[in-house]
Amino acid sequence: MFNCLVQLRWPVVAVLSDRNVTKLSDTKAFDLKDEHWTMMTDLLPVLQPLQVLMSLYSAADQPSASVVYPTLWSFVKVGYA
Repeated sequence: MFNCLVQLRWPVVAVLSDRNVTKLSDTKAFDLKDEHWTMMTDLLPVLQPLQVLMSLYSAADQPSASVVYPTLWSFVKVGYA
């Protein structure tokens, strides 16, 4: 979700700043500061591999240790954790 939001940052900001589309009170509630956009961008390299791992684990009803341990180990070895 962060990836889509970061890619669509400027259209989102444009809609939030258009008073014909968005009320001022809604803009204040939904507008993100620059540091929040930066944080989302910085988190993407960590969250994307986690999304792959979670998809792999959720494909099975009960993922076995023979799947979980090697994938987690490779995740830690690369330096994400």
